[in-house]
Amino acid sequence: MKQNVIGIKKVGNDYKYVVRSIWGQYAADSDGRPITKQYVVLKIKNTKTESEVIHPLTEFILINWKHLSFNTMKSSANTVVMFLNFLIDNKKYYNLKSLHQLELLHGTAFLNELTYKKTPKQTVKRHETILDRFFDFLFEKKIINYEVKEQKMLSNTSKTNVLKSPFVEVEYYQSNTHSSIHQLPDEYILRFLEVAYQLNSCIS
Repeated sequence: MKQNVIGIKKVGNDYKYVVRSIWGQYAADSDGRPITKQYVVLKIKNTKTESEVIHPLTEFILINWKHLSFNTMKSSANTVVMFLNFLIDNKKYYNLKSLHQLELLHGTAFLNELTYKKTPKQTVKRHETILDRFFDFLFEKKIINYEVKEQKMLSNTSKTNVLKSPFVEVEYYQSNTHSSIHQLPDEYILRFLEVAYQLNSCIS
């Protein structure tokens, strides 16, 4: 896989990345008949002509999730496609010409945009995990020229190794929908109303 596997500069607004499914044989039964399975591929689509071409980055999905369920493959592929389309939409701002120029800040910006759109924290965390593996894949394929370092830290409570995300400046959306509602015990209701009345309070 070449370093310029995605020429971002040459990909205009008429193109976008999409997730598609295909059926492929992965085994054969005792009679030699093919056993097929639904797989996910990444395609680049010309929105004007509606033509689509399978993209080499599909390898990332197949390497990591081809033995898992179709929905798991599709979920991970959606994250990659969202990120690639984010890069295309912002290529002028970041002056990106290819994935060879990719840096962690681009991943952080993508995740923070999700937060800006009020995406739940756990959803952003899921995208973050996939994106972390995607950066590792690009390094292993020598598409990016530095190593995405994951520092292992030992949890003081569970005593298990936890991978620390390389996207250290990601913010997460904090919803206020779980704020607690206090209920006044029944024995205090009459007393509360008496005090409120004496104070001429609108509460009463």
